[in-house]
Amino acid sequence: MDKEVNFISLKPDDFEKQLISAFGKLSAKEISNLYRYVERENENLVSKPFSKTQELLNVKPSTVQEWVKSVTWSVS
Repeated sequence: MDKEVNFISLKPDDFEKQLISAFGKLSAKEISNLYRYVERENENLVSKPFSKTQELLNVKPSTVQEWVKSVTWSVS
């Protein structure tokens, strides 16, 4: 991509507010609820062994760098 990629962390409530104009109130609430769940269950999710899931789905996790390189980016 040859451009810097920045991540800006938002609290789920702030994220929800920013989604409303694009998705409407209900969808924004449901999308942000996924992030609330991840925030609340982070410790359990991070410590969970996903090797069996990866084996069953025949997938290998990739790094963010690998993922960025795999996407065809349209840069304006």
